[in-house]
Amino acid sequence: MSRLLVDLLNAILLGLVFIGVPAAASARFLGVHISSSGQTRQLILGGLGLGLAANALSALLLAKKKPTRATLLRWTAVFAALLTLAGLEAAGIIGFAWLRHALRWIKGLF
Repeated sequence: MSRLLVDLLNAILLGLVFIGVPAAASARFLGVHISSSGQTRQLILGGLGLGLAANALSALLLAKKKPTRATLLRWTAVFAALLTLAGLEAAGIIGFAWLRHALRWIKGLF
């Protein structure tokens, strides 16, 4: 039961970070994007950092059973990987323009 709860809470947190934060932080006026993309990026990085810290601390301090601890450590690794990718993208070291172009190409097919 607790592993299912951990998975559910982490999935909800990822949904909030990647869907809710950009939706809440974006502001449009007459079809023009007027909010700061830097603010959105900071909120996403902060959410991923909080998820990483919460899972790591829960695994180290709260989890009593090995399967629950393993689940928390797996989620810690997921959040660490996502935070690393988001940080590298924010720093301009890596880019996902290829993905944007591929999605636009697919959208053009339909």
